[in-house]
Amino acid sequence: YAEKMSPRTWLLDSFEAAVKAAGPARIVPEFLPHLSDLPVPPKGRVLVVGAGKASAAMAVAVENSWHEYYALEGIVVTRYGHAMPTRRIKIIEAGHPIPDENGMQAAQDILQRVMQLTQDDLLLCLFSGGGSSVLALPSEGVALADLQQVTQQLLRCGASIQEINTVRKHVSRIQGG
Repeated sequence: YAEKMSPRTWLLDSFEAAVKAAGPARIVPEFLPHLSDLPVPPKGRVLVVGAGKASAAMAVAVENSWHEYYALEGIVVTRYGHAMPTRRIKIIEAGHPIPDENGMQAAQDILQRVMQLTQDDLLLCLFSGGGSSVLALPSEGVALADLQQVTQQLLRCGASIQEINTVRKHVSRIQGG
């Protein structure tokens, strides 16, 4: 079959197969046990939180895998243009690579929901690349505009994502632990 294809077609088919094999719809369910198979199944809610460019697709995979669990809820924040339709997990789109107000509001909502969890609840976190940008919650005394300006300056000077994240974790209430 491959011998009859043009090199371009073969490369495009190979790329498409690789992307599909690594997609959240295929990967996430492999790592989600049935809720009744957990060592201690949750008596309360299952709260799904997440951030990043793939977080919406991961949220869809969780909903499809755990659709029978009535207490499933959550919020994930993704880059503009990456939202997907979900039933129980709210998807918020926010700025990437420059954080914005939507990301800050989503981060506040996520933090508030996590703080309300009890020992009967289960927290499932879905994070992917881009999460540090779309999940922006500046530290006390740091304005969102300051965080945006620092991010722009770091990007302009060619800072690596590791360097940008090192700075972000020092000016964030949610990142870096």
